[in-house]
Amino acid sequence: MNYELKDYTVNTAITFHTGFDDRENNCLMYEGMKEKIKHDIQTAFLNDESLKGYITSDLTLRFLDGYKVRVEYEFSCYDDNEQEAEGFSNYCVKGVQSRLEELGYRMESISSKAEEMDMGWLDELESMVFR
Repeated sequence: MNYELKDYTVNTAITFHTGFDDRENNCLMYEGMKEKIKHDIQTAFLNDESLKGYITSDLTLRFLDGYKVRVEYEFSCYDDNEQEAEGFSNYCVKGVQSRLEELGYRMESISSKAEEMDMGWLDELESMVFR
């Protein structure tokens, strides 16, 4: 069996419910709370020790219907295969999930799609250096 580790980029998207509901006052208050929601989520992701060094893109936050917010980012790791990379990415989110649940945000879904990174440039560089 070949157990060669490879570099993977895991495109990750997580949907959180913000804790608001459809009552009229919440609808009005929700618009004013979007900056705080954005700050809470970004802070949780950027300060999480499990994710530091693995997130290799900006966090993209989009507000969705139903008082939800979607966070998208690239997670890079070195693993056996796509499934292991996706599983590791999902595992690393647990600390963020706990922190955000303490603040009232509930994770509803997580989507991860791993792709092997094109490391051809590194192979070329190594062949030039180590001739």
